[in-house]
Amino acid sequence: MDFNLRKWLIRLGVALTFLVIAVGGYLTWDWYATRSAGEARLAKAFAELDSSEPGWRELFAERNKTLAPKERNAASLVRDHWAALPPEFRSSVRSGVLPKEFRQLEKADPNQLWPAPALDAMRKTLGPHDGDLAAIRSHLGNTSNAGFPVDRAIGLATNRDEWDIMAYLALGRWLDADTHICLADGRAEDAVENVRAMFGLCRVVGDEPSAIAQLLRMAMGTMAVRTCESCLGQSEPKNLPLLLPFVEPESHTDYAEAMILGNRLWVDEMMADLDTAVTPEFYRGLDAKLTPREYPRLWEVLAWKLARKDLPGQRATALERSTEMLRMSRLPYREFVPRLKESERQPELKVLSIAIAGYGNYVKSQFENRAQLRTAAAAVACERFRQQYGHWPRDLGEIPPAILPTVPLDPYDDSPIRVANTSTGLVVYSVGSDLKDDGGSLKKNATGGVDVGFRLYDPAHRRVP
Repeated sequence: MDFNLRKWLIRLGVALTFLVIAVGGYLTWDWYATRSAGEARLAKAFAELDSSEPGWRELFAERNKTLAPKERNAASLVRDHWAALPPEFRSSVRSGVLPKEFRQLEKADPNQLWPAPALDAMRKTLGPHDGDLAAIRSHLGNTSNAGFPVDRAIGLATNRDEWDIMAYLALGRWLDADTHICLADGRAEDAVENVRAMFGLCRVVGDEPSAIAQLLRMAMGTMAVRTCESCLGQSEPKNLPLLLPFVEPESHTDYAEAMILGNRLWVDEMMADLDTAVTPEFYRGLDAKLTPREYPRLWEVLAWKLARKDLPGQRATALERSTEMLRMSRLPYREFVPRLKESERQPELKVLSIAIAGYGNYVKSQFENRAQLRTAAAAVACERFRQQYGHWPRDLGEIPPAILPTVPLDPYDDSPIRVANTSTGLVVYSVGSDLKDDGGSLKKNATGGVDVGFRLYDPAHRRVP
């Protein structure tokens, strides 16, 4: 080999060696510097949380202490009664009580009676278990401190496995279907009992700190409002005072707060686990559908080693953003929206970003759900007023405190819930997320505006075939 070529190759080798050492040194320094800065931020975040929210790490234990004993806990009593029903019946209710050919009736106007063939098919399925439904209704009439104990969050759910989402939804469908049967048979008071039980089912979910539980609770509330609207659209029940103690408190529930508190703790625990090692337990926690492995792959170990550089800082960011969103969720809607837009411009987390990405949507759903529930509470009071005085109230302020102790406020603009006369009765409404009063229009109009509300009908326009 030519001497000069050999000399240049040696020089190149030495230069490359120094380059590798320099790059390795820089990467090592950067790893430790980034991690140290992140650990300092994390320590500060912990200190601030411990100061402002003492015991935030004991969220589940403190909640469990408030629950009623199993023998008096409506959640346990309803679950046990449901589990004792024949499997084939539970399966038929889960899949939908309303026959397939009549599914479009679920979108019918509230004052429209369901046709006899649909009702007869539901009677055939549900009739043999009327006694069981009565027992479940009885349990749901007393839902003080109901809920299941949980000891940690796993993803968007919790470790609770005694009860599943589909069971809640199936019970809601059962109560809704039985309400329409009662209305067709002229048993208006029994229909109101069903509606109260549906709101009781919301309270059975309770304040379980997980996204799945609170999204389910909001969905159950929406279903209960829809069923209540049908109840008042097809009858003139005299036992409406039973409803307000269930509907009004539900309209003030902090769903988003329970979601964020549970999710904040789960994300922090998950990142702490990641910082320790990539284990089969990590896969179980991230997604139960993944098959756990005894040993991680080599690339996963290397990725974990590199990711540990950012984990303390990412934990701090997740805690900070979760706490910020928790505070934002308590703001009035007019203040919340611009703050949300500002927060959405922040860089995403590198780890578990999906876990906190939905916070804004949770809060938006809470505002809409509160609007539905508060208009429902006001509508029940309006119907009671009409039954007592023979006409609809001009506004909610006309309703005496004996019927409506406090006028519910629109969660969107903090004004009293509005009412508007229609050709068939009355609409009780909120202005909705666009903050524009569309006069109680509950369907999108030419300008795109839509309100959130509850329809009431004059007696002459009820029970339409």
